[in-house]
Amino acid sequence: MTFPTHIDSARIMDTDFEIFTGRIVGRRISYYGREPYFLYKVQITNHYTLGTTKRYITIRTATKSSACGYRFNLGMTYLITTHRNHDEQSIRDTSVCVRNVLVSKAQDEIELIERVLSNSNE
Repeated sequence: MTFPTHIDSARIMDTDFEIFTGRIVGRRISYYGREPYFLYKVQITNHYTLGTTKRYITIRTATKSSACGYRFNLGMTYLITTHRNHDEQSIRDTSVCVRNVLVSKAQDEIELIERVLSNSNE
């Protein structure tokens, strides 16, 4: 399996995904069907393409890496990619198959996102 090592400009404009930065402020385990999932509470620091203006959202990922789960560290701030959900109240899903990375390691990607979004608004 190949894991994404960066975000490219096509992903930024792909309407199937949301990209944002946020600090992980909580985690709990829940079940979706019979499978356990982590539910992370995220304090949004920059919305980029996130389809909500809320300050906090919940993201869901599998608890096991073999099920493509991504483990976030509490208190850390990440550049996060989730699958777009058009219901503002819903939980967003993420995995190791999309780009999730500490903000401190994503400065080039954040600059790319900001450039692409500023060019699309012109």
